[in-house]
Amino acid sequence: MFFNKNISKKLTDRERDVAELMVLGYNNREIANKLYISKSTSKAYTSKIFAKINAKNRAHACYLLGLKALV
Repeated sequence: MFFNKNISKKLTDRERDVAELMVLGYNNREIANKLYISKSTSKAYTSKIFAKINAKNRAHACYLLGLKALV
């Protein structure tokens, strides 16, 4: 996936993994299953991503990352 390089630099490798699945339409449970983490860990990563890039929701995060799959 192609990320907005300025914004994606703020994310860890694992947060980028979560972000990629998030913009593909995966929910927290599906992300957790795909990455072999708990649902609460998936939610925590999602919240951290939103905070780091100042996103209000998933669609806004996708837009900011340059991935307009959900917009």
